[in-house]
Amino acid sequence: YDHGKDGRSSELGGCSAEIRNRDHDTYLAIRYSKGRLTIMVDVDDKNEWKECIDIGGVRLPTGYFFGASAATGDLSDNHDIISMKLY
Repeated sequence: YDHGKDGRSSELGGCSAEIRNRDHDTYLAIRYSKGRLTIMVDVDDKNEWKECIDIGGVRLPTGYFFGASAATGDLSDNHDIISMKLY
């Protein structure tokens, strides 16, 4: 991951969601199934998912692990992972 270029050289796609300073929880769903990667967000606390990206032809290798991490510059935010479901 190239922090200096915000990972642009290795990204498959991307989107933005306004999650900062909300008075409610915001949600992100990442789904990989049958070679398709989809990312959806619920940022309005309405239990309505909005598509962020949908990319076909993605092949993830086997024998690796899932993880989550974060790095920020001058800004500071709290992000809690409530659950991860893998199956």
